[in-house]
Amino acid sequence: PLHNLAHPCRLHDDCIMVMIPDPYKALGLPHSASEKQIKTSYRKLALNLHPDRLVRTNATEQERKDAAKKFAAIQAAYDLLSDLNKK
Repeated sequence: PLHNLAHPCRLHDDCIMVMIPDPYKALGLPHSASEKQIKTSYRKLALNLHPDRLVRTNATEQERKDAAKKFAAIQAAYDLLSDLNKK
């Protein structure tokens, strides 16, 4: 399996390191997915899982941390799959 250690943000001390065993699975895609499918899936998930969306809700601190981890995982998966040299 493909492994990627991603650091989603270099600006904050509390950033999350994410290990992605299968970037296709993180994006909910088959291994035969096209570049367009990868991009579409990433954008859809990013809109739904972005941690800033939880600021407007009554989300708990744990829910916010979980959302940040999920968002970091899909971001790292997309970064890996969208770069042909890393893919």
